[in-house]
Amino acid sequence: MARASHVLRRSVSGEAAGGAASHGWSAPRRLGYSPGQVWRRRSGTGHHHLLIDGKPLPKGEVVPATDKSLHFGKGQTETDLTLPPGDHTLTLQFGDGAHRSYGPEMSKTITVHVK
Repeated sequence: MARASHVLRRSVSGEAAGGAASHGWSAPRRLGYSPGQVWRRRSGTGHHHLLIDGKPLPKGEVVPATDKSLHFGKGQTETDLTLPPGDHTLTLQFGDGAHRSYGPEMSKTITVHVK
């Protein structure tokens, strides 16, 4: 699988924001990202997960279902977050239809500062 080149739109590493902010992302279609059909469990395809204050997951590890890991299995490409003041990391992790991570090479992490 190709190296990830996820793009976090409206979110820049080191950005200072209020407690509520909008974050968006995209991924090239060659990664198998197909909004509207991400529910299908086909090899080499998947969807995004946003890990709040988390690190990239090893390949094959299931992304946990918690309030700190948001699953975007319907092909969503943006979300609104409300975070407490301080520094936070946002990790965009690409995973398959069963929520298994494609590994750190298929992720992107930024740091944001919430005022």
